[in-house]
Amino acid sequence: MTIRQNTRFTIKTHIAALFSGCSCSTVLGRLWWNIFQSVLMLFFPAVVRCFCMVVRAFGKGIIPCRMFPGRLVFNWCCGVLCAGMVAHAGPASSDTLELYTITVKQDGTRDEHAVKDKIKLSEEERMHLSVDQMLLKTPGITTSKTGGIGGYLGVSLWGSSDNQVNIYVNGMPQNQAANGASFLSDIDPAQIEEIEVYKGMAPDFLEGSPIGGVINIITKQGQKGARLQADLGIGSFGRYKANAGVQLGNSLLNTFFHAGWDQGENDYDYPFDNKLETESGSYKEAKDLDKLTFSHNQHQLFTLHSVTSMYLGKGHSFSLDGGFSGTDKNFSIFGVDTAGGPSRQSHKLNTQLQYKHKTVNKKNLLSLRLYYNTIQEEYDDRGGDLGKGKDYDNDVFYTIGAVAWDRLQINHHLNIAVQGSYSIKMHQFTNMLNNTVYPMLYRYQGEGKLAPQYRFNEHHRLRLQAVASYVLEEYYEGYRESAFGVKLPTGVDHGLWSAYGEYGYTPIKNVETFVSVGNGYRLPTFNERFGDKGTIEGNPELLPEKSLNISTGVIYNLPWMSISTRYFLREGRNTITFRQNSQNTIKPENTDQTQVNGEEISVRVFKQKRFSSLINLTHQTAINKSVPPGDEFRQYAFLPHIPVMQLYVSQDLFWKYFCFNVNAYYRGITISNPSGSANLYDQYNHNTTYQFQLNARLSYRVGKLQGVAGVDNITNESLEDYFTSPLPGRSYKATIQIQM
Repeated sequence: MTIRQNTRFTIKTHIAALFSGCSCSTVLGRLWWNIFQSVLMLFFPAVVRCFCMVVRAFGKGIIPCRMFPGRLVFNWCCGVLCAGMVAHAGPASSDTLELYTITVKQDGTRDEHAVKDKIKLSEEERMHLSVDQMLLKTPGITTSKTGGIGGYLGVSLWGSSDNQVNIYVNGMPQNQAANGASFLSDIDPAQIEEIEVYKGMAPDFLEGSPIGGVINIITKQGQKGARLQADLGIGSFGRYKANAGVQLGNSLLNTFFHAGWDQGENDYDYPFDNKLETESGSYKEAKDLDKLTFSHNQHQLFTLHSVTSMYLGKGHSFSLDGGFSGTDKNFSIFGVDTAGGPSRQSHKLNTQLQYKHKTVNKKNLLSLRLYYNTIQEEYDDRGGDLGKGKDYDNDVFYTIGAVAWDRLQINHHLNIAVQGSYSIKMHQFTNMLNNTVYPMLYRYQGEGKLAPQYRFNEHHRLRLQAVASYVLEEYYEGYRESAFGVKLPTGVDHGLWSAYGEYGYTPIKNVETFVSVGNGYRLPTFNERFGDKGTIEGNPELLPEKSLNISTGVIYNLPWMSISTRYFLREGRNTITFRQNSQNTIKPENTDQTQVNGEEISVRVFKQKRFSSLINLTHQTAINKSVPPGDEFRQYAFLPHIPVMQLYVSQDLFWKYFCFNVNAYYRGITISNPSGSANLYDQYNHNTTYQFQLNARLSYRVGKLQGVAGVDNITNESLEDYFTSPLPGRSYKATIQIQM
């Protein structure tokens, strides 16, 4: 079977399973079928029985589907969800994922986007969930990570690479010019208030025009009154954590201060497949090994964060947002026990000053923001079998920026937003083994945005956004060579632009339809352009990535339920692809034409008297359109560590002071990709064709005391993810919280 035939067969297999769930033994098929039946029962009960008979006859015996672990639990959750769809309607809970209706507010504040999801979190979820588990609450997101607690965490939006997604904390950019991917695992989940997700675009009040989209993490803010909150937690593999938050405020001054500590030994066993990767990228048998220990993967994270807001009267306010975090990580790679190394130490300092002004007539909203961000990372791999004494580096990153944003309400139908920003990003790289200091690299970027919104009437609305950006990269230490002898040019400049349009139509009450078209861009990182001392051979000739993004969808909102479905298409130009030259060296290159497309659906039953439910389903695929006919492997290469099919289910049950949650995700049809094979975004991939994980937790609240305990990976699945790192098996954790 050819690669093309195999691709079509696997996708058809899943599609057939979706619509033949009554006769197949897959959880996915039965789950989708139950939802589909329930929705039909709501609107077309007269035709349900005839339709069921046709689908059952069509689907009978199509595929010998594999039974996945946890099938009974999934079917039980699905049954509860379907019962909830016909239950008595109740008010929506504040601790839910909200798919907002699209309206222009008359006070001049910004409108909500059709491509935006907001993840709201309960206190129980902040105590128990990791950042990647939080992000799974919205469809279209895929996370990948290395090892256990504190390992690298990458995120993909609608099939993008993690470099194509901009990460912000309270509007402050976290992506560095040297390495675009952000270490989301260095953020303490306990301080997160909510998460905004923009897919395929960036809103007018944030910088940039990224290809994949934006994740804006909003931390807890100060409020009126006095409050103290403290958490203590323990878990498997040497996990200990503690954090505390203090809130003080009145009508003039509010302050919130948070401090957290999180550590884990991360020593765990995992089954070994009796194969070892050789230097050529092939595999050889290793029959004497049945199990390895993923050890020496210690993690320590210390965070401090404070937000102080002062209200000056007459619409004026001022806030200071600052934070510090320090991490110390010692980890193994590729399942090799590297006693004593490698290790990574990182220190972050984030500071942000923000001034806001709203006029008395509420027709204007002005925001001025200054921010400073510095990160220092030290990577040491002088000991152990992997590094062989070749890596001891020190990286320092600086970012200084200013943003001015204003939204003006012109009349009842029209409001316009204007934004201007300027930032300086710097990178200093030092090879500590031979005491070589490489030239300081600078990136200067100025950007302007203009975003009008117009509502014709209660049924039609239009949003436009135009972005122009100029970027200059240079250094001031003369003509030198970087890693692997790559020449450093004296300067590189780019003029970039982006345009975005979104049309929304409300045919009937509670139903929103939309179509959006826009383009995005991403500059090559310093590591991609100039390389690093370790594994990346730089390519100074790299061009910026560009894309055309198209999406359309329907959002159906009720007070007790929401359903959204979206289709997305991304046509890429000059997509940066890593080509592996040897076992240890990779070189980035531009791929002329790529395409990513897919669909997502989300069904949410908001908190009823006894339960709430969530189901997210995403399908996505990628094609290298620049490959000539005949090279089917490269043309139909799947996305690295990103599944074609992803399903996430979460079910909450409430009884008195208790809340029980069971959640699971399934990721499927991912073709194994050894490190010697190239694909669209990079050379790494988890080596299993599917992943499945089932989790559960139980929380109890009485008065000012709350506790939560749970188990992850109940079925003890053996999984590997980014960098082919084995993930932990079954693990336990518990946290207790007191509020005063």
